[in-house]
Amino acid sequence: MTKTIKTLLFCLILITGLCISVCSASTTEVRLVRYAADGVTILNERLVDYKWMESNLPVLGDGSTHYFHQGPIFEGDIWNPAEDENLRDMGAVKGTDLRDLCELVGGMSEGETVTLRASDGMRRTFPYGNVYHPESRQGPMGITWYHHEDGYVPDYQTGMRLIFFADTSTNPEGKNVFGVSDKKATFPEEYWYFYNGQYPTTTGLSVQFVREIIINSEAEPTGSIQIDSDPIGASVYLDDQDTGRYTPCTLTDIETGMYTISVRLKGYEIPDEKWITIKHKEVEMVNFNLTKIGGTVEISSIPTGAQIFLDDEDTTLLTDAVLELVDPGERTITLVMEGYENETIIIDVMEDETVFIDAIFIPRSEKKEKDTAITSNETAIQKPPITGISGEESDITSQKNGSQETEDSIAKEQIEDQGFFGPIMSFLDSLWSSILSIIGFETGTEEKTVTNPRIEVEEVTIETEKETESDSIEKVNRNRSGGLSIESYPQGREIVLDNRNTVYNTPSVLYGIREGLHSIRFEANSKYDATPNQRVWVHADAIMPVRIDTIGHRHLRSIMIESNDFAGEKFTVNGIYPLYTLPETVESEGDGGWITIHCDNAYYSFSIPDRIRDGETLTIQMDERAEAYLLIESDPPDASVFINGFPVEGDTPVIIENVSPGKHRIVVSKPGYLPASDEITILPKTTGSAGTIRTRLTPYESGSLLVNSTPTGQRIYLYERYTGETTPHVFEHMRIGTYEVKIQGPDETISRMMTVIPDGLTECMV
Repeated sequence: MTKTIKTLLFCLILITGLCISVCSASTTEVRLVRYAADGVTILNERLVDYKWMESNLPVLGDGSTHYFHQGPIFEGDIWNPAEDENLRDMGAVKGTDLRDLCELVGGMSEGETVTLRASDGMRRTFPYGNVYHPESRQGPMGITWYHHEDGYVPDYQTGMRLIFFADTSTNPEGKNVFGVSDKKATFPEEYWYFYNGQYPTTTGLSVQFVREIIINSEAEPTGSIQIDSDPIGASVYLDDQDTGRYTPCTLTDIETGMYTISVRLKGYEIPDEKWITIKHKEVEMVNFNLTKIGGTVEISSIPTGAQIFLDDEDTTLLTDAVLELVDPGERTITLVMEGYENETIIIDVMEDETVFIDAIFIPRSEKKEKDTAITSNETAIQKPPITGISGEESDITSQKNGSQETEDSIAKEQIEDQGFFGPIMSFLDSLWSSILSIIGFETGTEEKTVTNPRIEVEEVTIETEKETESDSIEKVNRNRSGGLSIESYPQGREIVLDNRNTVYNTPSVLYGIREGLHSIRFEANSKYDATPNQRVWVHADAIMPVRIDTIGHRHLRSIMIESNDFAGEKFTVNGIYPLYTLPETVESEGDGGWITIHCDNAYYSFSIPDRIRDGETLTIQMDERAEAYLLIESDPPDASVFINGFPVEGDTPVIIENVSPGKHRIVVSKPGYLPASDEITILPKTTGSAGTIRTRLTPYESGSLLVNSTPTGQRIYLYERYTGETTPHVFEHMRIGTYEVKIQGPDETISRMMTVIPDGLTECMV
């Protein structure tokens, strides 16, 4: 019996040793990855091994100089300035500068951090300054792959390992020691490491079995927009701001998120703006088919057959003719007929209005001045000054409903003043009056004031009675930020948003987060380790629920989802954003998962069988139609509704149509209230009503935050992240508490601590 127990114990020890050996094996290659500010988007990544490092990058260490770290000091001065206690010889090592490795994937910038992750799960995070500008008493941070006793990895049993290549400047014995006093002098306090939370040590910073180097950058992920129009040459506007570009063009380095795109081209209707979602390293295509606009010009002449020129360009039309879709604004019409004086008329064209031009050509031998009538059904027409026979410029005005007596007296005076030419001019005047009568003009109904009696030109002015629509309607800008309601099990975990500590603990509502993809994790504490980043999606003007179990084991499966029936369609996993496009590889957590495909305004749910293992493919086929509907009601009403992550058009009470059998996740959200969320299952072959979902939303204490600046249009930051909003902006439904508000101007960033009070408006002015 005793022998059997000993044998079992020996086997257990052997198995345990093998497990430890496997879990803690030295590494020979390292993955370099640079994450965007959202904590989930990979900006760049690369895999390199120690042989490549030694051959292509500068080498730290010579293989003979020993480097020392310092363990905890339990008695006396725990900082031990003499550096003579508990020194740990890390060996005569060689390695590669962490800075050089970071540069392979884009490097670090001021304010960013880098995290080293070991194969056993251990993590240590370091700030930019200690990596890129280390003091000599700290020395460069080297990822070592050679030890003087063991040789190269994998024989170097604790490699790859982080070693600080300190100089001898602070050690009385001339040793290369990175001691606890060196750490205190060179590291920001928040990066000090303590054994048992009490005793400082530098050996605790020396990560073994380094497998991954993660740069937590401040850079926003970016994509591109390719804009085209028919016709080309339209000005391009991004979020109502003129980009200075013209179609066709490509806008690059646009931060991920949702934007509006519009174009404008003179002479064409301004089309409806289009909403687009920019994704990292992807190009969104936007095309506009523009509709020509303008006014109409109807031209007639006596005689007909005159060539028509519009702004000195031949229209190829002859009078009588109609010019359609003439660009609004001042335009010049020139009529040309052989043997007659050219007629040039300046008109004011307005959209959807008609200008009438009636011209009478007089042979050059008979008369040189212009005799043209212009009318408009919508606008007044002003003729240019006319030069008389004598070469002097004449001012001509006309007043309708004048007296016949006034005209007769003027005509008589003209004849008397003209002497020898009086009878001739009288005859021509009579002839001209007859012609005007024939074409419909009344010659005796207007009072005329003529400063030069040798010229008689009639001008008709018709005032429009059409009321123009007011241009003063204020445009309401759509919010670009929303919020998250974050819960954890157990509660009280410190929330990290996009790799930035928020100082808020669960449960909590974070509002004022930019619409789009973000990451949430929880900081380590005395009881629990830090959790990995979890991707979440923020919708504008909504609060989305996030619930994370920080104790249970996360079982993730990487599965390729493909479908011939739904190729190219959008889908979500387990009813949660972000969106994916078929076919695509996704991660599914746990068993009993499902995907939802949104196609033709219908929601198709398909379960992910438990038999599908990590790395396998799931092929989706349409098996049942989406013919059920759900009625969603809430108290209070007017709440936003989401089904499987997809926003539903309209607010509660609202009907969700075209829902298939299977699992679905329903979220009801209204700013100022905690969101309600639940999974439902619609039975197979269900058509028509699948039931009514009613929910009562719970309010949380909130207030409003007004952020403004001079000048306006400056970016607003909350939680160290750009909110998507610019000044001035009111963030409503902010959870009460104190916030750090940052406003980024062209030359500086200004920070203010602001406290939001219940049901009040807090003003932040800079």
